[in-house]
Amino acid sequence: MLAPLIPSLPYVPARNVIVIVDQLESSAEFLLHRALSLQLKDGLPCTLVATSNDLAHWSSISARSNLALAGYLSSKALVFIDGTAVVSARARENTKEPPLRLFRFARAVRALCIQNNVALIMLNHTLVPDEPSQFLRDLMQSCHLIISVTPFVSGRSGAVSGEITARPGPLNEDAYRKNDGQTETPVLQYRLTDSGAVFFDKGTAGGVL
Repeated sequence: MLAPLIPSLPYVPARNVIVIVDQLESSAEFLLHRALSLQLKDGLPCTLVATSNDLAHWSSISARSNLALAGYLSSKALVFIDGTAVVSARARENTKEPPLRLFRFARAVRALCIQNNVALIMLNHTLVPDEPSQFLRDLMQSCHLIISVTPFVSGRSGAVSGEITARPGPLNEDAYRKNDGQTETPVLQYRLTDSGAVFFDKGTAGGVL
């Protein structure tokens, strides 16, 4: 990915692992749509594994930003893996994968991406704010960058949909060691529109980045 995922960050290098964390009130799916759009428009291949929405949903949202997924699917620039059926089947069976097994799978995928010189972006939903699951804690200990998407702290606003912060993960050794993995980027706010997200510095909703 040659362009930045969010304006306050540099572009996402190959071999990097990014974990995006959101909450029920502030879905970060728009960042995945943005990553998909940037990747394909830069002429780079992409594999999308979806576990909550089908291809029709992704195609509909992408069309709003003038991105026709059908052409990319035909040319094999985009590979779409629909995991919704697997998730639905597990839900009907009322079975839960042990966190360790899930993490081992995620670690294997990460190793495969690093081996093939590609970036990996994973979105994990947090049901209870400030109480990450063991699986999420494991993910955050094995990534280069952690992006957090949270609701607007002052409540609902027509000008602001939510807020974004980012901090280096342990695999980003230089940056992580320099600030002990604690320092976050300045809060960036965003507003969702029909064609995507508009970003601006906190408190400057009129400005656009």
